[in-house]
Amino acid sequence: MEIICGYIFINRRRYSEKDTRQNRTDSASFGYREEQEMQIFEIIMLLCFGMSWPISVYKSIRSRSTKGKSAVFIIAIIIGYISGIIGKIVNHQLTYVVALYLINLIVVSIDLGLYFINAKREKIFNLRR
Repeated sequence: MEIICGYIFINRRRYSEKDTRQNRTDSASFGYREEQEMQIFEIIMLLCFGMSWPISVYKSIRSRSTKGKSAVFIIAIIIGYISGIIGKIVNHQLTYVVALYLINLIVVSIDLGLYFINAKREKIFNLRR
């Protein structure tokens, strides 16, 4: 890779079979198998978070209150999920893990929408008092 006048030029080179074998056995980089093993932990994390968000949405609908909720916290989580999706796209790792990110992102976005609906409802209720 060469940097000339602020532009990055990537030297294109065809790798021989020997080069690709050497890259696979290089201890500094992960191979396909290691990436798959690491995705298992990511899947477990997303499933655990994914189980908690529908409960949060249910409680928001049932309580019609913003107590115990923070819009800043929910937005931070949304940014985290979006960053995870972008990271997968940039690294060309479009697997079923991205679907879990999307499902969680949708449910958390619903929870954020309910937060604002409930906040408006609380504001109207407090004005009537």
